[in-house]
Amino acid sequence: TYVQANLRWNMGAGIIDAIFFSLGAQVISNETVIPLLLTRLGASSVILGLITALGNLGILLPQLFGAGISQERRYKKPITMLFGLGERLPFLLIGIAVWIWGSGAPRLALAAYVVLRVLSSVSVGTIIPAWYTLIGKVIPTRRRGLFFGLGRGSGALLGVGGALLAGYLLDSQGYPRGFALCFM
Repeated sequence: TYVQANLRWNMGAGIIDAIFFSLGAQVISNETVIPLLLTRLGASSVILGLITALGNLGILLPQLFGAGISQERRYKKPITMLFGLGERLPFLLIGIAVWIWGSGAPRLALAAYVVLRVLSSVSVGTIIPAWYTLIGKVIPTRRRGLFFGLGRGSGALLGVGGALLAGYLLDSQGYPRGFALCFM
């Protein structure tokens, strides 16, 4: 069948994507790097909490619409590719904004961060139903544990290196360049 003929490719591509996504998430850790950056940009504790709440809302609410979009279309890959760009490109743009405005216009960099993170979160929320449906179609049930375990487990292990990389960049490059490089 088509699934069996392409299983090796789909497993490999998905696992590699999960590994590098997890690695990238550790370089810009939500628990350490991002709060430190936002504080440097002038965010208060209320703003930090609000950004977290907006991110969660951006992930959870659009799934209602994403499910409708996904259900209406036979092919899920175009949805995941389009909204996947909206999920990941904002991180590069945040890095550029912090590089350019981090020192001279920190409030502008903070505003860019908020807008771009909300865009990324909404893209994630929209993509989730299509992505899981796609995975359900191309990865057989008996292989999903291996698929998620290898991808996320390996990514978590490499995340230790990602945390070390973030520390190195922040120490060696200074502000704002170190933060910008973490996001890029």
